[in-house]
Amino acid sequence: MDDTATFLPFTLATISAEPRHWPGRGSPNLEFLDLELLNDVARRAEWGARNSWRELLGGCSGPAGQQFPARLRLLSGTAAVCAGPDWWGERGRPHRDWLTRYESWIADALAEGDGAGFAQALAGYDASLAGALLCSAHDRATHNQAHPVRTDTDRVGAQRRTPSRRMTGWARQTRAVTH
Repeated sequence: MDDTATFLPFTLATISAEPRHWPGRGSPNLEFLDLELLNDVARRAEWGARNSWRELLGGCSGPAGQQFPARLRLLSGTAAVCAGPDWWGERGRPHRDWLTRYESWIADALAEGDGAGFAQALAGYDASLAGALLCSAHDRATHNQAHPVRTDTDRVGAQRRTPSRRMTGWARQTRAVTH
């Protein structure tokens, strides 16, 4: 696979522009999720899009086009883990809904051999996924600034970290695991 992003340029640029680790919010067993996984899944989806496009141009139906919708669902699911299940289920709901619509549109375009529909839907999917990743990163950054972790001294004099009063569900889960 080469590094040229033809079908998912915004998504791949967003992934490479983000810090190397994102907090894996919502999962008590996952403190950090390595972006290499998200990057790998996105590059495989890019590769699948190229092969699907070739099949559409050739007027044939093949394995790439049949497998591509599953690749996109995997990419969306991996992005959901990176964004954090709490964010993805609440503030990210509109992004998730748009991605689901685009995934369906892409599958329909592939089934009908509609190259123009495929290209248009994939462009929308790419923009929506990149937007979701940027919004989740922005929300995370502004949340961390608005609700900093303060340090208190407990009864035995050791330093411990306590979250601010407005604790999210993720923070409660993380605190329960670490304390």
